[in-house]
Amino acid sequence: MFKPLLLAAILVATTAPLAQQAQAEGLNIDLMPGVSLRIGDQDRRGNYWDGHDWRDRDWWENHRGRYQGERSRRGYYWDGYRWRDGDYWRKNYYYHDGRYRKYDKHHYKKHHKHKHRHHDHDDD
Repeated sequence: MFKPLLLAAILVATTAPLAQQAQAEGLNIDLMPGVSLRIGDQDRRGNYWDGHDWRDRDWWENHRGRYQGERSRRGYYWDGYRWRDGDYWRKNYYYHDGRYRKYDKHHYKKHHKHKHRHHDHDDD
């Protein structure tokens, strides 16, 4: 009974400083001495860093979920794994509710798997 209380107290003690460090310009988490993780960098004008450029809030609102990746000189998109052409995105993804979603080629099988399990129809 003492161990769960001790673990809960340690958890609260370690996460309480994290909640205090959250600010408008981002979150800074000290992982260990000399190593910290910064989330949500923001400059003086209020622009957010995306890893390549400083983007304003309107840019993030307009491009939420619709960004396909960086383009190469040949027009291919980088998806985080390899360069893909535009046809790949049109065949494998669809746009719904403000973002691209991947087609599930097994959706029909999963949806209709249990629909006609028995063949005892009343077609008299």
